[in-house]
Amino acid sequence: MSILNKKNPIYYVMTKKVVVANVNSKFSDVQKLFLEYDASHLPVMDGEVLMGIISDHDIMRAYAATLEKVGSVSIEHLDEVFKVEDWMTPNPVVMRSDDPIARAAEILGERRFEALPIVDDGDIVGIVTNKDLVSFLSQVYEQM
Repeated sequence: MSILNKKNPIYYVMTKKVVVANVNSKFSDVQKLFLEYDASHLPVMDGEVLMGIISDHDIMRAYAATLEKVGSVSIEHLDEVFKVEDWMTPNPVVMRSDDPIARAAEILGERRFEALPIVDDGDIVGIVTNKDLVSFLSQVYEQM
């Protein structure tokens, strides 16, 4: 089966190695995950439960908001005042790994977010982003 079919499951285009943040993570921990793994979105977990999703844009907004309030900000200060749950999107829209690629494109195209956690039977098994879908589309065009 060719993966270059919009009816195929999202499994073929999702990122399967998912880096997650913890709902109790400090600012510096979340920032480190984004930088170390070159991620732009992290599912937020409380133990084994998906609580939300946080983006690199959310982190920048948290930094900017803190800077605006206090005029100068350190990582130590951010670690004290930053709460993941204040900046994450709670209860994110999720998909299953067997949902069609076209449905992921439809959801991301219509909504104001750029990533969808992939959850099978309560477990995070992947994440799909706009970048994953653009890469898929590029492969489709190469095959035409």
